[in-house]
Amino acid sequence: MYHWDSPLGVITDSSGARIPLAQVAATSLSTNQSQTVVSDAQGSYLIRDVLPAHYKLTVQRHGFRAINIPDFEVTALANVRLDVQLTVGDLTQTVTVSSDAVQVDTRDASAGLLVDDRRVRDLPLNGRNIVDLAGLTPGVQNTNTTIQANYTQRQIVVNGGRQTSVNFLLDGGSMQFFHRGQGLLLPPPDAVQEFRLVTSGVPAEYGRGFAVLSAVTRSGSNEFHGSLWEFLRNDDFDARSFFATSVPTLRFNQFGGTVGGPIHKDKTFFFFSYEGLRIRQAEVSSSTVVPDAAERLGNFSELTKKIIDPTTKLSFAGNSIPQSDLDPVALTLLNKYVPTANLPNGQYVAQATSPTNGNQLLARVDHSFSDANRLNIRYFQNLNNGLDPLSSSSFAGYSPIQTSLYERVLTVDDQHTFSPRLIGELRASYTRFNYLENNTARSTLLDLGGTDFVPGGGPTTLPTININGYFNLGPGRDRQRLSEDEDLAGNLSYDRGAHEIKVGVDLDHNRFLYRDNRNTGGTFKFDGSVSGNALADFLLGKAVTLSQSTPINTDQRYLVDCPGDT
Repeated sequence: MYHWDSPLGVITDSSGARIPLAQVAATSLSTNQSQTVVSDAQGSYLIRDVLPAHYKLTVQRHGFRAINIPDFEVTALANVRLDVQLTVGDLTQTVTVSSDAVQVDTRDASAGLLVDDRRVRDLPLNGRNIVDLAGLTPGVQNTNTTIQANYTQRQIVVNGGRQTSVNFLLDGGSMQFFHRGQGLLLPPPDAVQEFRLVTSGVPAEYGRGFAVLSAVTRSGSNEFHGSLWEFLRNDDFDARSFFATSVPTLRFNQFGGTVGGPIHKDKTFFFFSYEGLRIRQAEVSSSTVVPDAAERLGNFSELTKKIIDPTTKLSFAGNSIPQSDLDPVALTLLNKYVPTANLPNGQYVAQATSPTNGNQLLARVDHSFSDANRLNIRYFQNLNNGLDPLSSSSFAGYSPIQTSLYERVLTVDDQHTFSPRLIGELRASYTRFNYLENNTARSTLLDLGGTDFVPGGGPTTLPTININGYFNLGPGRDRQRLSEDEDLAGNLSYDRGAHEIKVGVDLDHNRFLYRDNRNTGGTFKFDGSVSGNALADFLLGKAVTLSQSTPINTDQRYLVDCPGDT
C-alpha cells in the first residue's frame, strides 16, 4: 500500500534511439543488495520500492559498453530519474559516468519538502523533535509539538487546513492517535534517515488526510556504525522571568546512542537506538492575590467597601467577620494550601519543580531472502512520565497530577518482486497510545471538615475553589486516553509500457477508550455577590454556585473499521 521510492529513466544510444531489453541494476552501497529490471520496448525502465539510501546504477546491453553510475541518492516518497546513454562497444568495457538525477519528478504531481539526513541531524532542534523541521515546508503555518507526557502530541497546520488532517507515517506504518487526529512522537534525529512532508496532491494510497508526513528510520549496513550523544541545558545563563522571584531551576538532559551493522553480510542487518530524557524544571505561575494576615481572620477593616452579613443584611461591625461565623472548611483550606505573599505588593508567585523522565528505543531488522524478496521489521517504544504541580491551582501542593505516556508501534513489511513488471507488498502494523493522569491527593470536603457534602463516585478528589479576584484551587484528574490501531495493507503494481496499474487494500481497525472523573468533587464559585467581597464569601462558606458532575466516572468507548482501496 505504501510504496517507497523509484529510480526510473530512459536508455538511448548516441543517436537518441531508444534501446529495449537493457539490463538495469540498482545496488545499495551500504548493504550490497541489488534490484534488476529490463528496459521495455520504448527503452524505459522503472525500479520499484527501493529503500532510501545511496546506490550505484549499472546498465548493460549486448553490443554496447556497460555504463556505471557510481553514486546517486534515493529519497523518501520520490521518483529519481536517471536517463542513460549507451555507446557502441564491447560489453566487457565499462564506462563510469557522473550523472545528476533530474530534480523534477514527472511521474508524481504531489508537492512538498524532503528533510534529508544531514538536515535532520545538524539543524538545531529545541527538544530534538524532528517534526519541528516541518515548519521549513512552504505552506506550513504552524507546528505544535511536545516531548513530554501529554495527550496533545504532534499537529501541523498545512495550507490553512485543519491540524487534524495530516497523516503521520513511520516506515509506512501508522503513527496516529486517531481520536484527536494527530501524530505520535517519532524517533530521535539520530535514528531517522529522512522524512518528507507532502502538502498537496497526496495519492489515494496514503489513506486519510490531505497531507502526509512520512519518516524513514535508519537501517544497518555491511559495516558497524554507532553514535553517542548528550544534550544539556541548565539555568546558569538563564534570566529571571518577569513574574518569578528568582531564576527558575532547569536541568535538561537528552542522551543516548545508536548502533547498526550486519547480522549476516549482504543479507541481514540490524539497527538499534536509545534516547533518555531527564528534565528537572521549575514551573512558575503568574502572580496571584492572596489574603493578608488580617483577612485570614476575617478582618477587612482596611477596605472601604462594607462587608455585608448575609443573615442580617447589615454590615459587620468594624468590617470584621466574627470568628464564630467563619467557615471551618474555608479556614482549613487557607491554612493548609494557601501561602502568604512573597511579593512586596501582597501577591504570591508559585514556583515548583516539574520533573519529567522519558525513555525511548527503536529496533529494526532488515532481511533479504533473495533479490526478489525482502522483509523489514521495526519496533518503536516511548515511555514518558512526569509531575505537574500547578495543573489547575494557583499554588503547588493542592493536587498535583502524575502524567504518564506509553507508546508502542510495531511494523512488519514484506516486499516481493514477482517479475520485473509485477511487484507486491504486504504490511501489518500495530500502534498503541496510552495516556494517563493520576490525581495524587485522595481527599474530599469531608476530610476537610465538611458535613453535608455528597462525594462523587470512583476515586476521591478535592473540590475546585474559584474566588474572583484572588486565587483558584483545582484538583487533579484521573484520566485515561487509550488508542489502539491495527492496520493490514497490501498492493500489487504492474507496469506495462507507458501504462501502470496499481491496486491495493488497506484495512484499519481502531479502538478508543476515554475515562475521566472531572468535577466529581464539585466546583464552588465565590464572586462577592453575598457579602460584597469574594474572599469574604469564601470565609463565610457562601458560594454563589455549586456544580458537580455525576458520581459515575466518564467511560467512553468506540470501535471503527476503515476499509479502503486504491
